[in-house]
Amino acid sequence: LHIMYAGNVGAPQGLDNVVRALALLPDEEFHLTVIGGGAQLDSLRALTEALGLQNVEFVGPVPRAGVDAYLATAHIHLVSLIDDPLFTVTVPSKLQSLLSVGLPILAVAPGETADIVRRAGAGATVAPGDPQVLASALQRLARQPDEWFRQSGRDGYRFFGEHMDGASAAQLAAEALTVGPRKG
Repeated sequence: LHIMYAGNVGAPQGLDNVVRALALLPDEEFHLTVIGGGAQLDSLRALTEALGLQNVEFVGPVPRAGVDAYLATAHIHLVSLIDDPLFTVTVPSKLQSLLSVGLPILAVAPGETADIVRRAGAGATVAPGDPQVLASALQRLARQPDEWFRQSGRDGYRFFGEHMDGASAAQLAAEALTVGPRKG
């Protein structure tokens, strides 16, 4: 199972939880690619090394034009946030970006981010903070057929088109603001 994280590597993303979950699983069956940089990148590398993991790859920052080539190689794309009250109502722009291009998502996040992935049928969700629970979820994902990942991406893309793109959002806002039937 190839998991990809592309974005800021900071404390709010809680990627140490992901690395600790991978340490509970066979190296040869799981691979994590981390694209990006940030304040926690060095400590995440150090943790990976301390745990003796050979299945975590740190690519570093990639120019926007080169990201698509990487994204296409993964089975599932990670959106990760720590369990904090702020993140129960925060939806990272990364989520919309992944939905908009039809990529399957693993949301290791609380609140609205996980709710959107579930409503969209765009992948899988796991509560953050428990490496054992995440490791179990990764094992279940590894057993999914390739079609499950393709369908999750398609479902997420459809959800984005219906609920999040500019035209859909404008239509939903107009409907929400309409008090009753128009007269005249």
